[in-house]
Amino acid sequence: MNIKRRVGCVLRKRRLKLDLTLQNVAEHSGLSLGYISQVELGKNSASLYTLLKLCEVLGMTLAKLFRGIGPKDVSDDEPVPDAVPEAAVL
Repeated sequence: MNIKRRVGCVLRKRRLKLDLTLQNVAEHSGLSLGYISQVELGKNSASLYTLLKLCEVLGMTLAKLFRGIGPKDVSDDEPVPDAVPEAAVL
């Protein structure tokens, strides 16, 4: 799975864990709902500033967002999983 998809999966899992909708996150981050959806699906790259805004709304640090994501996560051939391991989102 590529890094964009992995980051998106972690963000989505955290959002769902907090029972937040895309609309909630959009309103609190100042980002568009569509853009956040694209980031969560790994279809759009997010700047570090954007990731920081999303992490603030989701009550997590950038360090937690990137925990467990490394160079091995660069293949575009794997499908996006429905769930991210619980250890990835604290």
